[in-house]
Amino acid sequence: MSNSLKREYDAVVIGGGIAGVAIVRALEKSGLNDFLIIDSGSGLGTETSGHDAALCHPYVGRGASRLQRLTQIAFSEALEVWKNEWRQTGVFYLPKYQDEFDAIEVDAHLTKLGYKPHQATVATFGAENFSGIYFPKGGWINIGQVCKDAQKSISNERMLLETTVKGLEFSKERWQVVGDQGDIICRARRVFVTSALGTQALMKSVGIDVPLKPVRGQLTKFQFEAGSIWHKKSFDMAICGNVYALPPEKKTDTTYEVCLGSSYDEESSDLAVWPQSHTENIQKLKDVLNIGNIPDPYISGHFVGIRCVSKDRLPVMGPICGRPGLYVLTALGSRAVMWSALASQIFSDHLSYEIQEEVFLDTRFFAGARLAAGGLTSDLLSALSAARFFAGASNSKPILPSC
Repeated sequence: MSNSLKREYDAVVIGGGIAGVAIVRALEKSGLNDFLIIDSGSGLGTETSGHDAALCHPYVGRGASRLQRLTQIAFSEALEVWKNEWRQTGVFYLPKYQDEFDAIEVDAHLTKLGYKPHQATVATFGAENFSGIYFPKGGWINIGQVCKDAQKSISNERMLLETTVKGLEFSKERWQVVGDQGDIICRARRVFVTSALGTQALMKSVGIDVPLKPVRGQLTKFQFEAGSIWHKKSFDMAICGNVYALPPEKKTDTTYEVCLGSSYDEESSDLAVWPQSHTENIQKLKDVLNIGNIPDPYISGHFVGIRCVSKDRLPVMGPICGRPGLYVLTALGSRAVMWSALASQIFSDHLSYEIQEEVFLDTRFFAGARLAAGGLTSDLLSALSAARFFAGASNSKPILPSC
């Protein structure tokens, strides 16, 4: 441990990806500036949060599911939290099965969900007039750059890199952060576990089982020349559905590059590049653009990361009941941009309330009036809570252990 680091903090964040960065924002907003962020990498955002093309738009499906309502709220938070990093290209959602898309029905559904035309509207795409939903404010951020910028803004004495945390212990009203050699790295009143799949082991060290699973994702970057079929089929907005792709970026006077993906390989943590994933990603885009059987373009880059996903595909966040001062934020899956933004605001509200009232709210997750007015009801907040996975809990209603 560096001599410049203290032994005790108000808060410790374990994990320096986008989730950890979101928690740091919440800590600073709530006035908890005496914190330490710990990561096993050489910098923040060196693993899955290191990629440069994270697309963001709300989810729209049939019915009035919690996922739809939550992503609608989370997308609004993302526009605010990541406003300085936001690249607004618009996002066009293309349903996989065009014959099942009823424009009148979908338009009525969007209205029922409360969307205005400047937020989401039924539209068509391309020369083939594919039907879908256009999100004018949709866009993407470079998550890797967000993490790098956060690292620059955090002083060295509040950051501990290339350090592995093996467990947590509670002693004398403080959480002790245990290193891989059994050493006590530091102590804190509050600990936030934001280490993706590594969250499982850390939570097990305090007797909590959080069911998480890995889902491998591979991004593909390819280049094409001006005048090619790819150039003729170019698009000026991001598209998503069976595949997502960012608008082509001009690299030279005659060369363009497209970033697309991402594969969804469940139960795989393989970080090797799979040639078949490139082939599948490109073929999906060919299908969307109605490009025939032509040779695949030149592969100019890639990124492989491992998503952390919960069994109900919703994030896991909030205080841990019966463990005052212990919090978790994980399982951001494919929607890290939105979920991290929403979590940052909820945690800010929650911590501000705890500090003001001088209490630990380990039995419930608190959100402020602004989020409540924006539609974040108690049932939606419960759907995000880590408590839903504790012993005896169902997916719809949290049952808090010994509380």
